[in-house]
Amino acid sequence: HFVLFLRDIMHPTPDKESDDLIKTYTELLIDFKQDSIIALYASKLPREMSIETYALFLKNITGSYDERFKFYSLAEQHGLNVTAIARRTSDLILEEYLKNERYTISYSSSPRIASTNEPVDPKDIVLIRGLEWLTFNKEQVVEAMDRANALFRRFLVCGKLNAVNTLLSSMANPKSPLASYNLDQEAEGHELTVVEEYSFYRTMFNFFTKDEDWVKIWMEKPQSQTSFPRNSSEWTLRIKETTDALDQLFDQFLNAYMTNSESEEDKIITDEEERRIQELQRVSDIYIPEVITRLHRVYFKTRGIIPGLVIRSRRSLSPNFN
Repeated sequence: HFVLFLRDIMHPTPDKESDDLIKTYTELLIDFKQDSIIALYASKLPREMSIETYALFLKNITGSYDERFKFYSLAEQHGLNVTAIARRTSDLILEEYLKNERYTISYSSSPRIASTNEPVDPKDIVLIRGLEWLTFNKEQVVEAMDRANALFRRFLVCGKLNAVNTLLSSMANPKSPLASYNLDQEAEGHELTVVEEYSFYRTMFNFFTKDEDWVKIWMEKPQSQTSFPRNSSEWTLRIKETTDALDQLFDQFLNAYMTNSESEEDKIITDEEERRIQELQRVSDIYIPEVITRLHRVYFKTRGIIPGLVIRSRRSLSPNFN
């Protein structure tokens, strides 16, 4: 406090030693959980040091969205660079995860695809919570979607539709600026690529959730249509409506299908871009056949209920994915 007082009255103090002293004191506040004043003291540090110090504090805050936003707001109130802090916090969480988790793309076999409502691995939830630090600021909406796309690819390659569900719910939090972002608005360049990929994953997930709804309805099929004509009529209407919805979602899936059409032969590709290309290809290899197989099952089972489905299946299930 004496050092801060000397700085307030413009009395010269040794920069390095003074900064180290304030940093050490701030770290003690973190250790003793004096959370409400950490942003104040971090704001007295040089820019890079303040970013790292406060990000190290935030990465261990794992409470509700509102609780985390409170500490984000405190940083903003004290003039800290919240954009850089949010990015660094997310990076630290990912780095810690990658220390203990080896992630590789498997080409030998397709993964078991989890149902959308299966319990999510706690480690995956940590990754999603880490990404949420980027959803507090409207200036980082596209960055948050870009990083979400990377998580979508990682989860999908491993068959984790349940984690995709949790991630989509997190990104759609009504308290976040991202929830009000219009995915249909005009965009170009990098933003357009990010938005199109994000929309593709959302559309694909909608297909799988509707397919799970269809299976539940199909399992409720009345055993005897003559004994319970009213129940049979209501069930038939529900199965028709859900089948039509799946058909429409399949068309949306085709329209949103992601390819690497922007790649150029002479373009220098970074390691990150190369991994993205590989992951996109693997997602296509796994989920295009899966979507087609599930829709064909729907068409086949309902062929006696909805006329013309077999003909429709021949037309719809032979798309050009090149």
